[in-house]
Amino acid sequence: MNHGDMDGMEHGEMTMSNENMDGMSHTEMMNQMYDTMVINGQAPTQVETIEAKEGDKAKLRIVNTGLFTQVVSIPEHSFKVTHYDGQDVNQPSEISETKFRIAPAERYDIEIDLDNPGAWGIQVYAEKNQERLNTLIPLVYDGNEGQDLQTGDSSSSFLDITTYGEGKDIDLGDVTKEFDMLLGTDDGGDTFTINSKQFPDHEIYEVDEGDVVKVTIENDTDVVHPMHLHGEFFNVISKNGEPIQGSPVLKDTLNVRPDETYEIVFEASNPGNWMFHCHEFHHAEGGMIAEVQYTEFEPSFTPDPDILNKPE
Repeated sequence: MNHGDMDGMEHGEMTMSNENMDGMSHTEMMNQMYDTMVINGQAPTQVETIEAKEGDKAKLRIVNTGLFTQVVSIPEHSFKVTHYDGQDVNQPSEISETKFRIAPAERYDIEIDLDNPGAWGIQVYAEKNQERLNTLIPLVYDGNEGQDLQTGDSSSSFLDITTYGEGKDIDLGDVTKEFDMLLGTDDGGDTFTINSKQFPDHEIYEVDEGDVVKVTIENDTDVVHPMHLHGEFFNVISKNGEPIQGSPVLKDTLNVRPDETYEIVFEASNPGNWMFHCHEFHHAEGGMIAEVQYTEFEPSFTPDPDILNKPE
């Protein structure tokens, strides 16, 4: 997770032995094994303070390089979300008392109006493991050093990227290929599938350069899946059958929650064989990997069959 020139966020050490994990699902094991949030390489009590001056703006780039979807809550300040995954949000509006979720591999840029002096704590916690993975980023105004951090009132409202910002017309072209991506599990959470297929016997989407490709992504599991496409950005055009109402949403990672369905569109303009996978890596390791293959693409190398390369 980044603020200013932050380098990233990752999770800490395993704290349980295998014998203590008997009978747990894969997801439950992950929740127990990872018990420390690290921001810019620092554990909670050492997280760098954002030094604030009234009347300025703080620009933060938040990058989730960890395992879990995180929730970010900015207390008692209005802010704008200006970019998703490095791509502009059109005419972002000021919001407050609104949390936002950021899944593994997602990046959010935000601007905070520094108009409420005090010592504040921007709360960051793992949505499914809040008790263990929960910390504060200090936002402290001049003259308020040494004070206890306030977190303000907790809001239950979450940012919806499909209605945020202002809409504008974009030319996506005429769709030439359509695919389905059904996210599933055969056993309730130890293995994960795409269209009932599991890596290495995975789903392959064949495209030609110049195709305009629409993919319908449906989550038929009870956990979130941040789906990440290598090699291309895609436009999110609908959620649960409703067209996008806010700013165009251009991303390379889309957090698909249980029972959600999205339609995305991208132009096949970058020949290669590209992974399209869940970026919660224990889901990818459990099989949730597909591939976008360009029909005319010929790799310049041959993988060594003796190298045991697998997703993890």
